[in-house]
Amino acid sequence: MRLKGTAVLPHSLVLAAPKEDKFEKTVRGLKDISLEVAKAKPDTIVLITKQGNVFEDAVGVDYASRLSGSWKLSAEAGSEEISMEKECDMGLLEEINRRAGREELPVFMVNERSAEEFGISQELSPAAFIPLYYIDRVFPDYKIVQLTAGDLSPEVLYQVGMIVREASEANGKDVFVLACADLSTNLASDDPVYAEASADYDGRVQADLADADYLSLMQLRPNIIRDAGAEDHDVMLMILGMFEKIKTESKVLSFEDVEGTGSLCSVSTFMIDDKDFVVPSLLAVYEDRAAREREALRAGEHEILKMIRAASNLWVREQRKLDFPTYASLINDQSLSEELESRQAGVFVTVMKDGKLRGCMGSINPFGDNIGEAFINYTIEALSYDPRFMPVEEEELGRLQFTADILDIPEDVEEASELDPSIYGLIVEQGVHRSVLLPNLPGIRTAEQQIAEGKEKAGISSVTLEAGEPLVMKRFKTEHFE
Repeated sequence: MRLKGTAVLPHSLVLAAPKEDKFEKTVRGLKDISLEVAKAKPDTIVLITKQGNVFEDAVGVDYASRLSGSWKLSAEAGSEEISMEKECDMGLLEEINRRAGREELPVFMVNERSAEEFGISQELSPAAFIPLYYIDRVFPDYKIVQLTAGDLSPEVLYQVGMIVREASEANGKDVFVLACADLSTNLASDDPVYAEASADYDGRVQADLADADYLSLMQLRPNIIRDAGAEDHDVMLMILGMFEKIKTESKVLSFEDVEGTGSLCSVSTFMIDDKDFVVPSLLAVYEDRAAREREALRAGEHEILKMIRAASNLWVREQRKLDFPTYASLINDQSLSEELESRQAGVFVTVMKDGKLRGCMGSINPFGDNIGEAFINYTIEALSYDPRFMPVEEEELGRLQFTADILDIPEDVEEASELDPSIYGLIVEQGVHRSVLLPNLPGIRTAEQQIAEGKEKAGISSVTLEAGEPLVMKRFKTEHFE
């Protein structure tokens, strides 16, 4: 195999001698990985990061002949910065581009022209400096390819990892892949929920790697990843794709808490000398389990969510609006049908895909003749007109999850002590500025966080507050369906 190995290593360690003494385990792990790379003598090092030009709908690949950058060091390091410039493996870049196109995978080649068009720079990612700093000490002679993981589903990220391995084989040069990924970032959180999620995430990743239980890694729940602050998890999913159908051995070299961040060093190698080195497809097993889980969830959905799903399917496939009176007549629960037809209230529809937000629209005030009509209208808005996202496409429908909220009448509040984000939503207003936050939003656990998020979302700053118009806050409860 031309892919000689992979490694997971951190990118948040400060490059300074005093820090090397402080975080001895991590530095030892980094040096051990560097020796593994030097032993493999790769022609090319593939760097996968989530620090740089991150796209919502694609894996970014820097298509350039050379990449350079600078890293600012702390005063402890004794110098202001280090600079690097690396030659890129154009042959491997071409192979990745060719195979991504053939498989219709969302891989975006960032060249000089597209970088200028998007207003972004082609530079060596900040996440690359830590591993390359140590590797260059023992093995400086290599080219690079730099990829940035996008906000995509586990399956797609896994498939991109698969084509990177295939492209390495086709390119005919030895490759070593580095996943520049911190683990949790909330180990030092004062919030016990985040701290516990961080410890859980870090422990699961280490155990799953040590046991080569890669399916468990792929199936980690989005809420655990989110609460742990593990933003680099997508990078690890791409690495797993490189193991598809090949037996591997993974070894954890070190782990420690680096100023509240889980810092892992591990290496994985392919066991192609084993007579049974070909193993069943992990992707096929994952997709089968995920499909069965989605089917079970849909079977147990509340009637309101079933109506929203029916409205979604009809709108995305045929651009037709679901006729509410006709649908209401088919609902078996007569009391619910009557409530949907007679009740007026503010409603919100939230669309999720693979645990990530895909659209959300609604109103604090009643819309249309009843909440049934309102749910259908805001479903269409969330699918096609949320300005944060591209419209949902037909191939996404099977992967969507929905939540729905019916709002109570808002009431004024004066103090943060009157708020509880787990119970109340929040409306923040100042003049023409306004935002609405539903209860139980991810990442918001205190009233202070809720108010700060509400102000930011509304565009309310110290400047607008000084303009003289009063800040108005209102709280509300919701009847929530998920």
